[in-house]
Amino acid sequence: MAKKAPPKKPDLPEAKNEESAKEKGNIYDKIFKEMTPTGILPILRDEIGLNYVKSVPFREKMETTVEREMDFFSKITDDQGKVSNLHIEFESSVPKNLVYRIAEYHGMSLRRKKLPTNHIVLLLGDKKPKIQTQLKPEEVFHGFTLIHIKDLDGQKLLGSSKPDVVLFAILASYPKEQTESFLRSIIAKLRKLSESDGDFAEYISRLLILSNLRKLYSLTLKIIKEMSIRIDETTTVPYKRGAKEGEKKGIEKGIEKGIALGKIEKNYEFVSALLKEEIFTDAKIAALANVTMDFVQKVKTELATNKEQ
Repeated sequence: MAKKAPPKKPDLPEAKNEESAKEKGNIYDKIFKEMTPTGILPILRDEIGLNYVKSVPFREKMETTVEREMDFFSKITDDQGKVSNLHIEFESSVPKNLVYRIAEYHGMSLRRKKLPTNHIVLLLGDKKPKIQTQLKPEEVFHGFTLIHIKDLDGQKLLGSSKPDVVLFAILASYPKEQTESFLRSIIAKLRKLSESDGDFAEYISRLLILSNLRKLYSLTLKIIKEMSIRIDETTTVPYKRGAKEGEKKGIEKGIEKGIALGKIEKNYEFVSALLKEEIFTDAKIAALANVTMDFVQKVKTELATNKEQ
C-alpha cells in the first residue's frame, strides 16, 4: 500500500490574504471591547492622565449608518471665490434637541465634502420657540488625542499587576532582537497573575489573537508549545458563558470570545495541522475549522495510520 503524502501545513492566519479587513476588524473589536475596562483605561490613565474612577459602558449600540436627508444641501461660491457648503432645513415645528441633529448633519457633510458648512433652519410655524441653536463650548468637536501603542514602553506595561495591561505589552515598544525573550516574560507574568487555570487559558488565547497584529503568531505558538502550555477552552469564562446557551452557541461564543483567529480553511490540511500542534482539544479544532467531530476523528485516524506506515 502506497504511503500517502503528508498533508501540507496551511499558512498561519496572519498570512491569509483572502481574509477581509472587515473580518479582522470584527475579531479585534470584540477583544478590545472586552479588555478596555481592565486594560486600556488603566493605560490611558498612566499615559495621558485620563481622570476616571468608574467606567460604565453603554449597552445600546451607536448607530453609524444612519440615513439622513437634508432638506437643501448645496455647494456655494461667494464673491471672493471662497467655496463652502450651504445647508437649509425647513421646519414647521422645531424639536427641542434640533441642534444635535444639525451637528450630526455637520459631521456628515464635513466627512463627505470636506468643506465648511453654514447651517440655517427656516422656521415656518407661527410661534418662535426658545431652543438651543448653538452647541455649548464643551460640546464642540475640536479633534482627538492620538496614541500610538507602539510608542508605549513595553517593559512598563509588563510590570503592571493587571493581566490585560500586561497583554498589551506585546503591541508596545521593546527591542526587536529581544522579541522571543519578551514574549516568554509576558507569558510568565500572565501565569503569575492568573487566579486559575481557566483565567490563564483565556489570557493565552487573547495573547494569540493580539500576536497577529505584530505577525508574531507563529513565534507565540512555538513558545507556548515549548513551555508545555495546553489551552483547555472549556475552563475559560467565554466558553462557560456560551455553553449555557447550548452547544452550537457555546462553540460560537468560544470562537468569538475565546481563541478567535479569523476566517480559516475548512479542509483536511488545516485540521491535520491543528492536530499536530497538540494544543487544542478535538472539539475546539472542529469549531475552529467549522467541521464535524466525525471529520476531525477521521483526519486523526488517517494521521495515525500514516505515522505507523
